[in-house]
Amino acid sequence: MKRHNHPNHARFLTFSTYQRLPLFGTEPLRDAFVDQLRITRGRHPFLLHAWVLMPNHAHMLARFPVDGDPEPVLRTLKTGVAKRIIARWRELHAPVLEKIADRHGRARFWQRGGGYDRNIFSMDEFRE
Repeated sequence: MKRHNHPNHARFLTFSTYQRLPLFGTEPLRDAFVDQLRITRGRHPFLLHAWVLMPNHAHMLARFPVDGDPEPVLRTLKTGVAKRIIARWRELHAPVLEKIADRHGRARFWQRGGGYDRNIFSMDEFRE
């Protein structure tokens, strides 16, 4: 995906769980996402306008002021969530580990690729 990064430009981002499985189906898993989002906000200078977590994906509306690039923020958020949750599932020998194994046997929490990302150009679009 080609991203057009503009500092202080609002961005709408969507990213999905591996194979769009409903991996955020319990409160502790949702809490892990919220905790990592809090950590990510402390590490990166970005403005988070809104976010929502669904069972198999997340949406964020944010501004990335340094160079407009959301990649470092998303990397911190998604990697932190995946490591925390997968580690816990391994401790519990959770059956879901079989469902999230890729063809090489590696556990994947997030769908590969950049997800859906678009720039917001107007206040109407921002409100939407």
